[in-house]
Amino acid sequence: MAKRRRSPGGDELLQAKAAVADAQKALAAVVVSLLRLEKADAGAETVAPSAPVSRQRRAALKLHGAYIGHLRHLEPRQKAQVQAVKAKKGYEAAISMAKGLTTLR
Repeated sequence: MAKRRRSPGGDELLQAKAAVADAQKALAAVVVSLLRLEKADAGAETVAPSAPVSRQRRAALKLHGAYIGHLRHLEPRQKAQVQAVKAKKGYEAAISMAKGLTTLR
């Protein structure tokens, strides 16, 4: 059997076609990503801006955050004790009790 002759530049043509196909796939992926971003961005516009927080509310949030921050380092039994103190005497007393119960490990 006789060998088939290759046309000159046949390998380069195949490589170029493969490169074009790869570029098309990459471009399609970029388009999909941009469409997702556009969709997510469109949803973000519908969110209303939050109202300003009053001084009293900000102070209450800060106090609550301190309480939760101290509470998370306690064991369940200690947490229950601190929660009981908070219910009776308020956040300040509960925070000071939690500070006393917290031990460095």
